[in-house]
Amino acid sequence: MTTSYTVMIVDDSPEDRYLLKRQLAKTDLELVLLEVASGNEGIELLTSPAEELAVLHPGISGPITIFLDINMPLMNGWEFIEALDLHTHDIKLQPTVVLMYSTSDDDADKDKASKYSAVANYIVKGESSPEVLRNAILSHR
Repeated sequence: MTTSYTVMIVDDSPEDRYLLKRQLAKTDLELVLLEVASGNEGIELLTSPAEELAVLHPGISGPITIFLDINMPLMNGWEFIEALDLHTHDIKLQPTVVLMYSTSDDDADKDKASKYSAVANYIVKGESSPEVLRNAILSHR
């Protein structure tokens, strides 16, 4: 039996989501991919009833690894993490691991990310490889 990994991409850029999906496809992992264009959509999906998630996304299971962009309109990555913390008891796919996935290589952003317990890693877009993504998913199972 093949193990599948549930991955959610939270990024407002269709191009960045596409590029990340291409890299994830090269990890040789069996993935159940979810993608949303905003933090609000991500929280809504994570707090959906388990039965609804199973119907809409066959094969979905916890834990879930979230690739989270920082710079998004309406709800940025930092606000998403805070909302995730507020809704932790409502989230059906536990545990939830957040991997910051941003164009920002700013040390201040990396330091800020390290202060959140939900954030397991910080990956700079364009500087990652399928192997880095694979290791990030596997190391937080």
